[in-house]
Amino acid sequence: MHLKRPSLILVVLFFGIGLYAQDSTLINPQGIEFILIKPGKMIVGKFQPTVNRSVGGRPRTTDSPPRPTLPESDYVLAEQMAKNDALPGFEVEIERAFYIGKYEITQGQWKKVMGSNPSYFQRDKVEYNDDMHPVESVSWQDVQVFIKELNALDKNNTYRLPTEFEWEYAARAGADDDISWDEIRASAVIGTTTTSEVGTKKPNAWGLYDTLGN
Repeated sequence: MHLKRPSLILVVLFFGIGLYAQDSTLINPQGIEFILIKPGKMIVGKFQPTVNRSVGGRPRTTDSPPRPTLPESDYVLAEQMAKNDALPGFEVEIERAFYIGKYEITQGQWKKVMGSNPSYFQRDKVEYNDDMHPVESVSWQDVQVFIKELNALDKNNTYRLPTEFEWEYAARAGADDDISWDEIRASAVIGTTTTSEVGTKKPNAWGLYDTLGN
């Protein structure tokens, strides 16, 4: 038995290409837009924990008492523990260029290929355009059937899911460090009770949408 996760968003469909592709964007016969991701390197597995001292002593409101601070020895111990747990990571090289979906696979695109819509977040309202919302509630097995159908429909390209490193490389878009919360708020649909239409937030540096949330 396999489980279907109601919030699984399919953003990672793409097809492999040669090293010297010229077109930075492509649209396939099913209307799925792709962006070229060029070869490169990145550090993965890097872990540099920090100790935050900024909260201690800050009052909740002007009328509330200040929050208690920890003894200095506790901060020293925490910083030593963070240092002991730090990991430098290791280098991964993406040797071949590939195309990856500019947006999540939408419910409309899924229906066009599969003839059905498995998504949980559907509404019978004019203002809620199901076709532009990402497909979700699909299992890995469901996605494999979708990819098989795409490959049968489009003989000029080969579709597959990315490897873990290919996906992380595209989602990072060249970022070396953790992405700031300001950037996350600008680019990710978070804290909502339903999905949002694809492409409504800021794309990452390589033009991919919703890599951090929706």
